[in-house]
Amino acid sequence: MTSKTRPLSVLLAAGALAVTTAGGAQAAAGWQAQPVPVASGNILALTSLTPHITWAAGFRVTPTAGKATILNPVVLSRDDRNGKGWQPVATPGDALRSRANAISAHSADDVWVVGDNDPGSADSYGKPIFTEHWDGRRWRTAPVPVPSDVFAADLLGISTLNQHDAWAVGTVEVVRGQEIVPDSIVEHWDGTAWQATKLPVDAAAAYLTSVTATGPDDVWAVGSLNAQPLALHFDGETWSRVPGLPAEPGGGELNQVLAEGPHDIWAAGDAGSASGPLVEHYDGRRWTRVAAPGAGEVFAIAETPSGIAFIGYTRADGTPYSEAFDGRKWTDLGLPARGVFDAPYAAVYGDGQLTVSGAYDTSDGAMNPLMIGSSLR
Repeated sequence: MTSKTRPLSVLLAAGALAVTTAGGAQAAAGWQAQPVPVASGNILALTSLTPHITWAAGFRVTPTAGKATILNPVVLSRDDRNGKGWQPVATPGDALRSRANAISAHSADDVWVVGDNDPGSADSYGKPIFTEHWDGRRWRTAPVPVPSDVFAADLLGISTLNQHDAWAVGTVEVVRGQEIVPDSIVEHWDGTAWQATKLPVDAAAAYLTSVTATGPDDVWAVGSLNAQPLALHFDGETWSRVPGLPAEPGGGELNQVLAEGPHDIWAAGDAGSASGPLVEHYDGRRWTRVAAPGAGEVFAIAETPSGIAFIGYTRADGTPYSEAFDGRKWTDLGLPARGVFDAPYAAVYGDGQLTVSGAYDTSDGAMNPLMIGSSLR
């Protein structure tokens, strides 16, 4: 990702930063709901293809007889120049029983969508993980193979460097006797196929959720290890665990990572039992905890003119969380609630607008896709 604003690393002082608020000032105004062609579901990921074109990915929910539901991947596109709003993008994965969990674009002709395998059928053991690629002309499926003892498998994060270099992270559930054992996975696309990569930590104790890359020798993945925040780094040859990441007394996890450059990495999640946002910054030498206001859990990070936006929600009551940090102070972005429980999962800035997506519940328990945007000043 190329930074369009001043790198925040030059504004960060050494040591943990104190929380300074903007005195209630709103950097975002006029939040507007954006209709999407999905009646029920969750829009989990957003990415910019060009300054005017944004794509989204997630899943639709289709009720069946009884209480069962069917999940199918969804890909959407919006071109701000034509005023048509969000439109469906037909892909080979439309009919699969899976989710689209993450989307990443290196350019308008290099887009990856990744999701799950299908654990809902009797023959689900060893089923490959759904992924698909857009090369500007057509879609191509490129399933990730898994061992025959894997029951469920999910890719939760994807980062694209070029058509011959992409990274994805996620989890698998391995059946061993009468137990189901979780493992974390890192997959690399080499231009031909996905290749599994050995982790430098105990995969069964780790949970990886997000990955970002500034180059072939600078890739970051985050999550948790034994209920503590975890960051991994790939230097072009091997993955290693990042030392010096501050531990959280009440546990914690990192849900998202954003690279503004090799010496400007942001990661965020939640501080476990402390029930507050966990924000970490890497300046090229070490990771530093950045004290953040509020009680939310962060699921999305986006670069905006107001600084780095951290978007999520509070588990206790489902209220949205939205704060921007410019290197000195925090500003409330005023993300409004849409339902009785809101769960924003993704954010992207482009063409003067911050777009946030996810899902929200209504009083009847329905899962509604969340898509909302605001101009920033």
